[in-house]
Amino acid sequence: MHSFDRGCPQGSVLGPILFNMYVRDVTSDVKSEMVSYADDSYVICAGVDSNEVMETLVQNVKSHTAYLTKLGMVVHNKKTEIIHFCKPKEEKIAEVNSDGKTMATVEKLKVLGVILDANLNWKEHIKSILSRVKALQQGLRILRKKFNMKETICLITSQVMSVLYYGSQALLGIAKIRNKEN
Repeated sequence: MHSFDRGCPQGSVLGPILFNMYVRDVTSDVKSEMVSYADDSYVICAGVDSNEVMETLVQNVKSHTAYLTKLGMVVHNKKTEIIHFCKPKEEKIAEVNSDGKTMATVEKLKVLGVILDANLNWKEHIKSILSRVKALQQGLRILRKKFNMKETICLITSQVMSVLYYGSQALLGIAKIRNKEN
């Protein structure tokens, strides 16, 4: 039997419920849009001026880190990733400094299986999808001989189409915005 000062064992039935209760107010310290899923948090700062966005981001990182520290949680700077979405010709933010700690920006970020890149051109995500579909295709060639047509279509729909559709709403939304800009 293990003893814990905080938290609960991973994989326990009550774990997700207790964790969500523990961090339910985590978004209250952030002055920008924030999205959380399990123990991952995404702070979204937007603005016209990069310096303004940087200031807002630094404030949010400081207050969010302070809040999590108060809860007894640790923020791993090496796991903290910052991505600056901007027009291709615009100068990107290289790094963010907060409380003497430097966090570098990244060119791409994986969020719940969707790969976002700084220019929102989706090349990396599409490359990833094609790779996954190619791997599934090889498996389906072998399995196809074991199933009838209805079962094969069901298998393709569940395995291949789900990969193709996942994240497609975000892809289409960005494409519509880009078309309006041009």
